[in-house]
Amino acid sequence: MKSSYRILSLAIAAAGLLSISGCGGGNSSVLNTGATTPVTVTPSLGKFNVGTVVRLAKSDDTELVRGALGTDGSVTLNVPTSHSGTTIAEVLGDTNTMYYDEGTQSEQSFAKGKKLRAVMAILRATVGVTPLTNAAVTNLEKTKGSIGAAVAADIDDANAKVGKALGLGTASILDAPTLVDATTLTGKTLNVATAADQYALVLAALAKSAATGKTAADAADDLASDLKDNKLDGKDGSSATPTVVLASYTPADIGLHYKTAAAEFADSNSQTIAQEKGLVVVVDVTNFTAAPLSDLALVKAMFTELRTTLNSFSNTSRTGFLDTQAERVNLDLSNNVAPDLNKLNDRVRALSHSIQALEDLRTTGYAGNVYGNLYYYQSTGTNPLTQAAVITLSTGSPMSAWNGWGNYEMCFTDSLVAANVTTITCANANSSSADRANNQLKMMVFEVKTTSMTGNYTYTATRYNQPVYVMQHTFPQQGDQPYEFVELSGDPVLVSKDAANNPMPVGSGTAVKTTTGTGQSALTSNLALNGTFPPSGGASNTGILETTADTVAINVTRGAQTGTIVRYDLTGSVETKKLADQTLSVSLALNAGSYVEEDQANASTTGSVGTAAVLVGSAQTAANKFAGTLSIGSFAVDKNGNNRQPTSVIFDGSVSDTSVDGAGVMLTGKLVASIANYNLYDSFALETDSNYQQNTISFTGTVQAPGRPWLKLVLAGNRTGLTTSAFTVDYSYGIVSLTGSATSNTAPNAPAPVLTLSNQDGIQLSIDTANNTLTGTAAKGGATLANIVNSVINYSDLTSESL
Repeated sequence: MKSSYRILSLAIAAAGLLSISGCGGGNSSVLNTGATTPVTVTPSLGKFNVGTVVRLAKSDDTELVRGALGTDGSVTLNVPTSHSGTTIAEVLGDTNTMYYDEGTQSEQSFAKGKKLRAVMAILRATVGVTPLTNAAVTNLEKTKGSIGAAVAADIDDANAKVGKALGLGTASILDAPTLVDATTLTGKTLNVATAADQYALVLAALAKSAATGKTAADAADDLASDLKDNKLDGKDGSSATPTVVLASYTPADIGLHYKTAAAEFADSNSQTIAQEKGLVVVVDVTNFTAAPLSDLALVKAMFTELRTTLNSFSNTSRTGFLDTQAERVNLDLSNNVAPDLNKLNDRVRALSHSIQALEDLRTTGYAGNVYGNLYYYQSTGTNPLTQAAVITLSTGSPMSAWNGWGNYEMCFTDSLVAANVTTITCANANSSSADRANNQLKMMVFEVKTTSMTGNYTYTATRYNQPVYVMQHTFPQQGDQPYEFVELSGDPVLVSKDAANNPMPVGSGTAVKTTTGTGQSALTSNLALNGTFPPSGGASNTGILETTADTVAINVTRGAQTGTIVRYDLTGSVETKKLADQTLSVSLALNAGSYVEEDQANASTTGSVGTAAVLVGSAQTAANKFAGTLSIGSFAVDKNGNNRQPTSVIFDGSVSDTSVDGAGVMLTGKLVASIANYNLYDSFALETDSNYQQNTISFTGTVQAPGRPWLKLVLAGNRTGLTTSAFTVDYSYGIVSLTGSATSNTAPNAPAPVLTLSNQDGIQLSIDTANNTLTGTAAKGGATLANIVNSVINYSDLTSESL
């Protein structure tokens, strides 16, 4: 069955369509299905050592996930999305667990059985676990009986009380402090103007308050006992009337030790500030509660979020993580993946035609025109390659290949009798063969042999950049240049070299198929192609050899048939390699589950047509890796019955930055691209308001930027008119969520896009981007809290800042 060979080339061509999905995002090699929420945990007594175990649990202590600290002293744990409420973070002691003690300025053991905990009412993207958070957990267990009995307000109040008692004011003790170790002591890097550094100095002061012979861990235990009754008085608050004096630390000295800690760990300015202002501790925080942020504070917090998160992912200057990654990935796809796979597809297709021609000659003779193959006729001349009488087969024209809209093939056999043919030699030129810089066609010549018609073939393949001499003919001129495809003047010399005189690698391999039935009714049940091909070249037309031999190892198995639709299952691999830069090599892996479907209703007249392809596996270069499933379907022709193409492409998997020092797995989820009205689109007419392709694209998944938490992301865009488009965005991490929408119009003098955004706190932004300056308002509940003029935010409290 002829179509079995073209399935190979269809699969490779389909992989080239990855370029349509090149929009552009934790370094896990396992696909992230988006079913988890990342939480980065940073514990501190000082800094804990690598390998310290951290766990997250529900309020009833049911474990959600655990992991070990890395070299930076933190760990990101992926919590199932089914859980989002009260969560306990816990650091577990062990025989090898150590921490840097700011009091003793040495590494101390955090023994097996010891714990340091924190509790959050709502899952946060980042959380610190410190003696202060540990004290809040202990307080809740005493006042509420258990963490499970505490509601969100109880948890917020407990954390706020401890922060107030230790001089942190309204700053959240759940924020991660700067980690302190011996290098901090040497560098004196802490800055009291920074919340994380200020927190670190408070922890250092607590550690220094430990009694002689005691450690920071001992002081942490006593702090938890002390604050059970919401009073920082040095007495165990376990009972209603505390009387037991805690001996491990002296809370009254924490303020004094704060100044000492600043002198040892902070920069000179911070030392001065610490001496002048000190640390204001509050002995009794019984009546202190966590006050909600004001609406104005919520607005300011939202703008901070936009700068630190949204702006870091995408911005109008195109410098965000997704902006730069999208450009980098698209360049790699368009310059390497798609061109190389498409050119390799041409070679597989040409080999398929050569094998088909040989089969047709042996089974049906050379009379007549068999669609999808070559037109056969008996030559009166001789084969210039063998100088023997032959059967000549040809189709297309060199000029159609030169102009990029067709193919040209010319074949010769080793016998004038069709039934005796065992070798066929075919020269092929196609739409990617034109080397205009050197006025040449990059011809591919296949020699296919079989000892018997049992489905076993061997082949050699040679690429020629020089004109290939196959018959006497000079084609019409193109401009001032004659393109002589053939010129017989004695024995022809076929030179397989590039424009720089580099020899071309010769490809070779085997094609083995299993067939049921005979003649035109024969069906191929299995086809295996293994071998190499001459270089597929590159994106340029310099005539200089750019790649080494390409390799193909693909197995095709005929699967289920529904009506006239036949499915072919695929497994195998494809690889192209660049000579000058091996980092530009492209490899394609087809795993189980990959298949191509085609409609064979008109196979004997107008030919079979592809209807769907699903490729499971990966496409990879040194710079990027796409791993997952690529689904291509809904093939359609335009209004004129031309330009058949898929109108639905879905990529479900991950995109990784595999470059040196790259971002690793950066994007995980489902990308969908489609055309809604392609059958109504008139490709012969100008695009108008009633004649345009209604393209849509969406992404649902997660994205990871360096130094940022995993971001749950939903993006959608669709073309709504000739010049108009609409976009929506929805992202979230931890307790942060933001939704937005925008429209654009590329028509002359059209209004500039207006962006609307809202967040989890009910803040609404409306921003007009006209003239590259941003104007608009920020409001909550209909009350305007800020006006934006010329990219400057003017708040209702008369303060201002740049957007």
